[in-house]
Amino acid sequence: PISLSYLNALDAFPGLRSHSAPFPAKFIATQQPKVVGCFFLIQQYLAGSSSHWGPYIRSLPQPDEPHKLATPLYYPESARKWLGGTNLPAAIAQREAMWRAEFEGGREVLDGSEGMKGLRGEWTWELYKWASTIFSSRSFVSKLIPDEVYGEVLDQPVEGYANWRGKIAEEGPYPVLFPLLDIANHDAKARVEWFVNAQGPVKDFSIITDGEVGRGEQVFNNYAPKGNTELLLGYGFCIPGNDDVAIELKCPSEEKRKIREAQQQGNKAPGGASEKWIFHVRNRPYPAREGDKRTEGLRVFEEGLIDTLSVLVANEREEEFLQENPEYSVESNLETSLNNFMGRNALCALSVLWAQLQNAKAKILDAADNLRDGLGEPQTQFEVVAQQYRSGQLATLDAAIAALLVYLEPLKVNDDTEDYTIAEWPQSPIIDARAAFFYLEANHPTVWDAVVRAMAEEDSIKLYLGADVGAKRLLARNCSFSEMLDKGWGVPMLSVWTWCVLMVHHSENNDLSDGLDVWLEDVIQFHSTTPSFDSDPETTAAVTLITTHTLAAWPAEYPIQSAARRRINRMHPAVIPGDDKAADFARKMVDLAVQIVRSSVFRTGVSTRGSTTRENIQAMQEVIFVPRMVEEEGA
Repeated sequence: PISLSYLNALDAFPGLRSHSAPFPAKFIATQQPKVVGCFFLIQQYLAGSSSHWGPYIRSLPQPDEPHKLATPLYYPESARKWLGGTNLPAAIAQREAMWRAEFEGGREVLDGSEGMKGLRGEWTWELYKWASTIFSSRSFVSKLIPDEVYGEVLDQPVEGYANWRGKIAEEGPYPVLFPLLDIANHDAKARVEWFVNAQGPVKDFSIITDGEVGRGEQVFNNYAPKGNTELLLGYGFCIPGNDDVAIELKCPSEEKRKIREAQQQGNKAPGGASEKWIFHVRNRPYPAREGDKRTEGLRVFEEGLIDTLSVLVANEREEEFLQENPEYSVESNLETSLNNFMGRNALCALSVLWAQLQNAKAKILDAADNLRDGLGEPQTQFEVVAQQYRSGQLATLDAAIAALLVYLEPLKVNDDTEDYTIAEWPQSPIIDARAAFFYLEANHPTVWDAVVRAMAEEDSIKLYLGADVGAKRLLARNCSFSEMLDKGWGVPMLSVWTWCVLMVHHSENNDLSDGLDVWLEDVIQFHSTTPSFDSDPETTAAVTLITTHTLAAWPAEYPIQSAARRRINRMHPAVIPGDDKAADFARKMVDLAVQIVRSSVFRTGVSTRGSTTRENIQAMQEVIFVPRMVEEEGA
């Protein structure tokens, strides 16, 4: 078959001649095969009608025909503004920088003392960009060239290799242009076969379609599965409903990279602590592979994305679990993970992904908002295609956000009303400080009153709650809770709540819900076998301050009996060592409560009910995950 590529520039094979003046040996030796191929195409273009490939090159889009070349590298600024905020500007800049570096390196040799006579100064960036675009949009791979075309030379020695076969195997495959066959347009549904006939004196390459093509109908090729980002960047067109968005992650530490690498999911792992890791989100689900347990909604995310985020957001407790259980997949067991010991981790992973998707969407919208005259209506074909791509990116992000909200919406912490009743809260296993104490007030009012009195006696807390807090119900002071959280009291307050439910749990008259009891037993068991988590002294001091006052007013209906203390000591000696005094028991429960919160806490800005616009942003707040607060049906 007639072809044009790096292999022709070598002029080493009987079936792949250059039909041209040879390139300098230094140029061939120092430049990448793809670069040599592009400069060879430029050489043939400059040769005009005298080139062996002249008729073919005249049939190609020419360097001064950007409307035919069509890729975003040829877009004027009026069209590029439609791509603002999407994945493409960075991809365009990266490709242009790579091609410019290739061009400068090759031109330096060809315009030097060992360059080609008559062509010095003729090698231009615009010609190299054109040649690279032709190869990137129209080439096939050199693997399609049969051995017979190379001839006996294939097994002859060449510098640095035992033979040409070894050199081609290591360097290749190379991009190759096959005239005429490169005119077929792409159809992702087209079933085609690329067939090489190497028998006989004439070698040919055919595209065979598996289906009937009527007279006058177009014969399509299939460029392989590609999203619209790749299609637009490489070929200059989009396909409706074929959109994808790239999500970039970075592994923050070598330890986390090793955890992810050890997981037995068959997914890629970052090559190093600083390597960027790209996953894709699509507007239609990826096909389910055998053994894929993900729901169809989650298959809009590339496999491995959620498991990777699970590792990246893991705290010390979760890292230890993932190291000991590398086969565990949050992604494949999301429903279960959201309701077990990995609930905090699963929710954090989804929340981080949700935030990234929201940020990606806002970036696209903000890019248009920041234009003096806005986007208006697309006027040129470039603008029409760019507008289609932009709309597809937004639709893909909206679909992915909706897929996550199936899991996140039921977990929202309602923040839009002062009428915060217990009936609204236990539907969600996420607990913020207000919800936690309103639960206590509704279900254990005597404990609640003891906490209120304890806080009213502490001057540093009065700065946030007001000096007359003892005469008011905290339930009517939502704003005061907000002020307290803004001052960094979220973790101490959650620790106080955890201490309260631990004390009720171990009292003679434990009347906690079964679900909360089970959760407490789980976390006590975990902390009795796990090294202590680091805790800042300031948090422990704040919690101790409040709980000491609370213990002084502890309600008589929840007596902490010796039997309860001995049971804890017997079952979990690492948690509560040997003594049996009520005050000592209570103080040690403070350490346990702080550890529980520290291993379960995370900061969230997940949207609350009532947030209807992009501008309405919820302040970040500390929450903990208590997965068994809601009783299972039939329990």
